[in-house]
Amino acid sequence: MTGDFTAETEVTENPRFSYQGAGLVIGADNYGYIRLERAYGDTGGITFEYYRDDGKYIQVDYAFTTAEAKGRKLVRTDATTVQLRLKRTGGTVTASWRESATADWQQLGQAPTPGSSGNPAPASISAGLSVLNRAQPPKGDPQKAPFTASFDYANLTCG
Repeated sequence: MTGDFTAETEVTENPRFSYQGAGLVIGADNYGYIRLERAYGDTGGITFEYYRDDGKYIQVDYAFTTAEAKGRKLVRTDATTVQLRLKRTGGTVTASWRESATADWQQLGQAPTPGSSGNPAPASISAGLSVLNRAQPPKGDPQKAPFTASFDYANLTCG
């Protein structure tokens, strides 16, 4: 897709090990990605991160208790169902989340659209759903059990 858009989903999951998460991802081949997830690092929370086309990896919000000591925000939640939204306006993507349809959206931060860090912009950007189950310290799953996420809806509004 090209131009402005809003990607939104509702995901139900119960992440318990480092690192598990599920949510939204946007990106383009050779231009980086942006990911927004309900996750578990060493606590339950929301992860918002991006990888730029110039090779820089940025963690804006992270589900680790050490986030604030590393200059990131810790957005903590134990909710098993959350709504996530990535909204692109021009060269910027804004991430937001909420625990239910009746709650107000909480803005997390912004990231540059893939391809906006000096390289020519890609012809189009893809949006999709992500599910990650990567056992690792500090609290990786010793049993390497399956991790399941259910998406109630995924909406993409262009323009």
